[in-house]
Amino acid sequence: MLQYFIQLENDHTVPKGTPGHGFDGFLDINGNDDSFLKNQSQALALLQATALGFGEDPDQIWDLLHRDINNASPDRDQQVGIFEAPTHMTTTGHRVDARNSVIAVLNATNSDGSKKYPLTLRTESFATKILFNTTGTNSETPRAIGVKFLAGKSMFSADPRFNASVKGTKMQAFARKEVIISGGVFNSPLLLKLSGIGPKSELENFNIPVIVDLPGVGSNLQDNTESGLNTKAALNFTSLGPACTFGFTPDDPCLTAWETGIGDGGPYAQAAVSDAIMFKSSVAALNERDIFMWGSPNAARGFWPLSAQAQPPADPPNTWSYSMVKMHVHGRLGTLNLTSNNPQDMPDINFRFYEDADGELDLQAMAEGIEFGRKVVNSVSAPIGPFNETSPCPGNVPCDTKDYILKQTWSHHATSSCAIGADEDSLAVLDSKFRVRGTKGLRVVDGSAFPRPPGAFPVVPTFMLSLKAADAVLADCDSW
Repeated sequence: MLQYFIQLENDHTVPKGTPGHGFDGFLDINGNDDSFLKNQSQALALLQATALGFGEDPDQIWDLLHRDINNASPDRDQQVGIFEAPTHMTTTGHRVDARNSVIAVLNATNSDGSKKYPLTLRTESFATKILFNTTGTNSETPRAIGVKFLAGKSMFSADPRFNASVKGTKMQAFARKEVIISGGVFNSPLLLKLSGIGPKSELENFNIPVIVDLPGVGSNLQDNTESGLNTKAALNFTSLGPACTFGFTPDDPCLTAWETGIGDGGPYAQAAVSDAIMFKSSVAALNERDIFMWGSPNAARGFWPLSAQAQPPADPPNTWSYSMVKMHVHGRLGTLNLTSNNPQDMPDINFRFYEDADGELDLQAMAEGIEFGRKVVNSVSAPIGPFNETSPCPGNVPCDTKDYILKQTWSHHATSSCAIGADEDSLAVLDSKFRVRGTKGLRVVDGSAFPRPPGAFPVVPTFMLSLKAADAVLADCDSW
């Protein structure tokens, strides 16, 4: 897969020619410059203490904060300590993602001004069913020939703007070659099931005609678990940089710098996370680092309801947290199940975190990450210290950290609900070329295809997977 990483990357953090990196791809990779932390002396002191906790030299903090987390060393996955946190943004702080390339292809023209590529992009269109050609004998494999969709705004009930009285316009789109589903980890398995591809008993329960009995659709749902340590320092964290309003109004002193790129773009051209802390627990699989952490003057508390009454209080200016992502999770029991045969109804999603036989190992690893953070903050002397823990154990009073993690875990890196797998794997939904088993002319290309979560963050791996899928599609052109 390394070839696809090199193909997509345009890295600005390492010298050109550095092994294992690409410099001509569509995805700009950048990191923060030193001014971001030089303006935050208390936060810098905490990161120096973090380095010392790993046995690293705190006086070398700037070198550590520019250390390549994606280096090509054979022992990279065993390396721990502080690294630069790479982000997909330009050198002036503008976010870069797949949208940039899609829009570039959509708008590309020939020298005479005509459209260069036959690409049509529809927004406000909600796919409701895959269409199959099922004529002929029962022995023929069903071929995907198109999709049904609703044209209109907010057609899915998961959208807070959804209005059941707005019906949308029923439409269809047909494919001459193949149908490729990229609905994401939740909507791809949902669409397959609504179209008759999934566990036979579940489909029959909702009166959905079975096209292919495929038990793995919506099974094997996984995610990185996340939790954190939150504390309060003895003094407020301050910044020597400009006082950004974050209102992005003309009177915001940081807005002009970001829009013009003056002074490297100012604070808005910097990523919110400036450090990547790689931690290895005592129960790490394959002796590989298994916790991705970052230190931040913002509380780590996960997600909250949209209701204004339910929002957490603003973080006090003396807040310091260690947020963490568990890599290589053991749980594979998550499910996405239908609640009805109405495409607009949300499915039932249950990750079943820590219920796997080895779930205790994930809890143990997360607890060790929190304990590492405790040791760091407790090593920081006045005037920044002493620190008062606010969670998991308020007031520095010993508590059951694992119980806190169990109750306060959050996540947003779902994968694996339409997993690629071997022929003998009864839960494999896709073959190695992303083709949906038991069908013709149908593939799924998105994060649902990963058999396991690909590390701490699935964004770049999903881009890599997409490039691999593109090669698979092109290789099959001759057979169409």
